[in-house]
Formats: sequence, C-alpha cells, structure tokens
Amino acid sequence: MKKLYRGKILNPISASECEFFADGGILVDENGRIESYGKFEKLNKGEDIEVQDFSEDLIIPAFSDVHTHLPQYDVRGKFSGNDLLPWLRNYIWPEEIKFASSDYAKKVARRFFDDLIQHGTLTAGIFGTIHVNAAREMFNECNIRAIIGKAMMDQNSPAELTENTQDSLEGVDDLCEEFGQKHAITPRFAMTCSNELMCGGAALANKYGAIIQTHLSENYEVIDMTSKLFPNAENYTDIYLKAGLLGPKTIVAHAIHCSDEEFDVLKKTGTKIAHCPTSNIALNSGRMPVEKVFNKGIEFALATDVGAGPKTSMLDVMRGFLEAHAGIDACEYVVNEVSALYYATLAGAKILGFGAETGNFKEGKSADFLVLKTNFKSAKPKEIIHNLCYDIDYSSVVQKTVFRGEVIYEG
Repeated sequence: MKKLYRGKILNPISASECEFFADGGILVDENGRIESYGKFEKLNKGEDIEVQDFSEDLIIPAFSDVHTHLPQYDVRGKFSGNDLLPWLRNYIWPEEIKFASSDYAKKVARRFFDDLIQHGTLTAGIFGTIHVNAAREMFNECNIRAIIGKAMMDQNSPAELTENTQDSLEGVDDLCEEFGQKHAITPRFAMTCSNELMCGGAALANKYGAIIQTHLSENYEVIDMTSKLFPNAENYTDIYLKAGLLGPKTIVAHAIHCSDEEFDVLKKTGTKIAHCPTSNIALNSGRMPVEKVFNKGIEFALATDVGAGPKTSMLDVMRGFLEAHAGIDACEYVVNEVSALYYATLAGAKILGFGAETGNFKEGKSADFLVLKTNFKSAKPKEIIHNLCYDIDYSSVVQKTVFRGEVIYEG
C-alpha cells in the first residue's frame, strides 16, 4: 500500500534554495520510492493510500555524513591537549588496535550504526582500521547506505597498526572484489603511507572504479612532518597528485591549511572536500577557509569526523558550521542556515555518489527522511533550521527515521 506522510516539509535544493511546505506531503509508493511531494491538498489521497499524519511535526531528508571513523566511536570526546598527534597516540591508536578482534569490531559497528540511525544519518563515508576482517564485520552490520574503507598504513604507525605494503594492497583488493564500489580506497594520510602504498591504492581505485578517501592538511605539525617525508613534493596536495590519488571520486577531509595553489589543484582534478567543523574546533586544528573553497567551485559537504567530532548528530555539525565561520565577512553568502542543511544532506549524497538516489525529495528517489518532533511556529526555512541547530535536544528530536520507505527507528 502507498503511504502519504503529512507534515511541515523542508526540502534542500541547493546551497541557497530550500523549499518549504507548511502543510506538505510525501507520497511513497509500494517500492519505497517518492511518487510525489508538495502541498498536501494537491497530493493523491485515494482509498489505496495510508495517510501518516505528522502535521505538527517537521519532515526533512535524512542526513549524509561524508567522513566518519567507526572505530573511534567509543573514544568520542576524549582529547589530549587539543592536538592531533597526542590524541592519536593516547586514544585513537590504542582503540583501533582492538579491532584485530572481529567480535569487538562487530559489537562496536552494531552500536555505531544504531546511533547513526537514531540521529538521522542514512548515508555515510566511513573509515575502518587496517584489519580486513574488521572491515567485513562493518559491512555485515551496515544497515544504511554507505561506503566503507579498510585503512591503509605502512609507516609511522604503532607496530600493531603498521602493515606490510603488499599485504595492505592485497587486503584492499580482496575487499573490493567482495564488496565492489561500496569499498573505498582509504590511505589514511600521507604521513602513515609510503609512496608505493599510495600509488598502489590509486591503481586499485582505477581497477574497481572506487571512491578514494583520505586526510589533507589538517594540522601544522603533520604538514611539517609530511613535507620531510616527501621532500620532492611541492606541497601536501602534490604528494597525492603525483601518486594518482586525486580526482572526481576522491574525498579529502579537512583541507584547512591548503594554499591557493593547492585549492587550484583540487578544483582542476575534481577532488571533493569533507568539511569537519566540530572536529576542527575540538582539536584546535584551525578554520577551513570555506569562502575560498566556495569561490573556487570545489564541491564540499559536512561531516562529523567521529571521534574527533564528539557527536554523531549532523545537527551538531550544522551548528558547528555556523559558529566556526561566524563573523567572517567573506563567509556571509556561503555560510547560513539554508546552506548548512544542504551541505548536511544533498551535497553529501552527491559527493558519495548517491545524489540520484537520496539527499532530498524528488520524484523517483528513495524515501529516506526524518520526522522531527518540534514546536516551531515559523514558516521561514532559515528560522526553522536555526531552531533545529540551537533549540532542540539532538538525542531525542528524531521521532521517526524512514529508509527506503520503511520506518527503521521510532523515538
């Protein structure tokens, strides 16, 4: 039976446009696809349609988180002097070593995905650890739309997390054979990857048509160390360019301290950016110059970067996005409530390769959306989104999470 969901509807179209229906509806067909949407009074309400009335509530597309670390789920909010490398050494590496146990990986993955669903994220780009079996457990427990990548690390890592280069490539090859394009090529970052490993990863990405995900220019100390490891590279971005890792299916996280020349390379190659404002704030990494990224036409989307990002909620990231760039005159036309919703939904779906399938409301797309319990009276999208970011409890706002037309969570 078809279902018609009635409610106040926000539908992101672009960074500057968001549709709003004060009394709207989404008609979902028997296959879990959007048949039509818009004003409730204009939608088909035949006898074979079940009406779900949430007219006092808000309906928005499900969130997309383009960069998060599943293995760091249990160490969210743990920091050491607000700096990247001590944090990795003291909290992240010891936790990731535990993922040598498939059972441990399975248990964490199950809780991680349950949490994402509870907070409304149904599309994600996920980093794993170096462990092949742990990656398999992540795939087996994944009940959302996601790409997952086994991390690749063959230098400057703890002994338990340092791979033999060929073993790493063979493990990735096996996972790509098994999971296809759902598996992402994931060289962690240049400091922990030899040139041979990165070049091999690029070759595997070409072989399977896979997405590549990595980190770029997050922290001055790492940038300095990386420049010493790769003295023939012009800059951090050039390391990835020469290894063949940049391109339209590459997502680099952070890109905080890139030069104009580096941003030009990202634009020329079609590389995308995962912008992680809450993580950048937590680790005192700096502010990504979002105005430069926007002006150069580089695609980007928002991300939690769990566990440096302390919460799995994309509403928290949207608020971090608004706050990180507040008071920067050049950001006034880039950073606002409407753009925050777009970068947390449709922009992320596009970057992860799912833009034709999800991210907003459009006929034929998968019915992936959230029913949010709110008491907002405004009819202006900007004010509604502002209230979502600042005036609600992230842990309880999601009343229903609908994935492919089916309710998979009820708060």
